Amino acid sequence: MWQHDEVIMRGRPKAQLVLSNAEREQLTALTLRRKTAQAQALRARIVLGCAAVLAP
Repeated sequence: MWQHDEVIMRGRPKAQLVLSNAEREQLTALTLRRKTAQAQALRARIVLGCAAVLAP
């Protein structure tokens, strides 16, 4: 049985997601800006979340 802190990975190995500070700032700005389309803001939040989870 798996523990809550374990991550079950399926499929092919994923490439490491590394964001520069500028990219992270730009994505964060998109999530905070009121005029950003909701779909674009959601994609930015997903990318930021994945980068945070995969960060060493």
